[in-house]
Amino acid sequence: MPPKPNPFSVKPRFSFKANKPLFKTSAQKAAQARVAPKPKSNKPSLTQVTINSGEENENVVYAEHGKLYRFHEESNSWRERAQGVIKILQHKTTQKFRVIMRRDQIYKVGLNHALIAGMTIRFKPNSDKILLWACKDHSDESEGVPTRVCLRLKEETAAANFKRIFENACSENPTAVATINPEEVAKFQVVENPEENPKEETASAAEPTPTEAPAAETPVKTEE
Repeated sequence: MPPKPNPFSVKPRFSFKANKPLFKTSAQKAAQARVAPKPKSNKPSLTQVTINSGEENENVVYAEHGKLYRFHEESNSWRERAQGVIKILQHKTTQKFRVIMRRDQIYKVGLNHALIAGMTIRFKPNSDKILLWACKDHSDESEGVPTRVCLRLKEETAAANFKRIFENACSENPTAVATINPEEVAKFQVVENPEENPKEETASAAEPTPTEAPAAETPVKTEE
């Protein structure tokens, strides 16, 4: 009869072979690393794409970070339009100027209009950092929409430089002077904002009109 297996016997965990070394040499590890397959990656291969911003043929005359507001006629109030870098660009061939502003991070155009003769710019009353002007904005529609904008800059010197370059660009553009229509120039003139002095408006509106004032009583003479 065959012997019964001993339940208390322990088998060796490792089998030793005469022709197989216990430890790998450095040469064997290096050879194994060279032939080891690379792990597969599910990430798609990315190719570099060149994006044209449309400003390649223009020189940057002015660039400063600021906040832009646009006036809404329906609500009769200023609303924030964009916050980013505003630039004044000059075309290398035509020498024409334009103002462009892109929003931070997404670089979407918030303002894009040409500088033409007849345009005016001014500071907001009691402020040397806020500028007001009217323009024909092409950021939303290709044909352009006449609108009024307000620019707030951090420093007074930056606002003064923008105003100076803005006025010089409008006066140094002979092509726009020859082709601009006088009626179109009138649309671009800066109009005083009716809400710049709201307290005065409410005070004047509260005053009664001459027709609403009660008639004064005249004394009646009685015969003695």
